[in-house]
Formats: sequence, structure tokens, C-alpha cells
Amino acid sequence: MSPAKPTSRGTQYVVIVRSPTPADIASRVSQAHATANVHPNPATHFEIDPAALIAAHKAERAGGPQVIGYYHSHPSGDPVPSSTDRAQAAHDGKVWAIVAGGPENPQVRFFRDGEERFEPLSYAVLPR
Repeated sequence: MSPAKPTSRGTQYVVIVRSPTPADIASRVSQAHATANVHPNPATHFEIDPAALIAAHKAERAGGPQVIGYYHSHPSGDPVPSSTDRAQAAHDGKVWAIVAGGPENPQVRFFRDGEERFEPLSYAVLPR
């Protein structure tokens, strides 16, 4: 997964999906789909394009890849949930990947959006 590219409406965001697979490899991320940030203030907030999110969930219900979470960037911050992230979170158990550090020092951290707070997750990058 590579950091999102800036657009005229701010940073793009993705819906992270995984393909239906056997349980032993079910946690592998297989796809990440870029979507527009449609928030009116994209420099400091994000809102995934609802049409893209609905399409991803429809595809999942039709037997396609499972939506497991989302990612966005903190271009001038740390790869941890911000107070805005915490306030806007749905507390639905989805995975959030947060990218920071820019192209010279990219960092990514993963969190589960729990009922009360974001829980840090560990991960490993597998060879291609």
C-alpha cells in the first residue's frame, strides 16, 4: 500500500479490502481502492466519497472482496488517530491505516476502531 496522492480536493482515501480466502490467510490485504475526499475542508478533515463506499459494500455483499477498513494521511502529523479521527470514528471495528511522514520518510500504522478507542495493530510486510 502506498501513500495517497494529493488532489485538488485534498488527499485521496482508500477503502481497504481483502479477498474471501481461507482462514489461515484471511488477514492479508489484497486491494486498496482510492476514493475522493469529499469533505468541504479536505486540508484538515476527511470524508470518503459515499458513492465509492456504497459500491464497495455492494460488491462485498455480492461475493466480492471484504471491506476491512480505510486509510488516510496525516501529511504534517504523526501516524496515529487524531482527536478529529476519534470524534468522527464509527466505532465499528474497522481497520484504519494512517500514513504520515511524506515521501522521504513514509510511516504507516494500523488501528482497529474499537467501541471506546482505537487499538494499535501489528503488521508485517510480506515479500511479493
